[in-house]
Amino acid sequence: MPYFVSDQHLKKLNPRIPCNFLTKNGYEENETKRVCCSLSIEGCLIGLSKNLKGKILNVYEVLDDDFITPSIKQVPDSFITYEIWYLHDVKLNFIGKIKIKDVSNSYKYKYGNKIAETYSWNYGWIK
Repeated sequence: MPYFVSDQHLKKLNPRIPCNFLTKNGYEENETKRVCCSLSIEGCLIGLSKNLKGKILNVYEVLDDDFITPSIKQVPDSFITYEIWYLHDVKLNFIGKIKIKDVSNSYKYKYGNKIAETYSWNYGWIK
């Protein structure tokens, strides 16, 4: 099941080109409008590429299997994040809230001729 996480309350997402270091500098594909999700909650958290310690996030599932899997050339860390793309609007189904605890692991990947490090996070469900 594909997932999406956010600190916002959402009902649907529209395709767009992500605005981040990798897309701005040509290391990640920057022409295809898409909704980026992951095949795991952990992959969503890794994909945020920032310090999440103490954050509370909403977890959504996407009830749509019409997605594509980007290549490593398109998304250099996709083998870590299990990122998938929807090229159309998607509806989100809220499944709960999580609180991020601490880093559980680190991963290195190559983009261009550089090496980056990203992190996975321990989290717990909020009742």
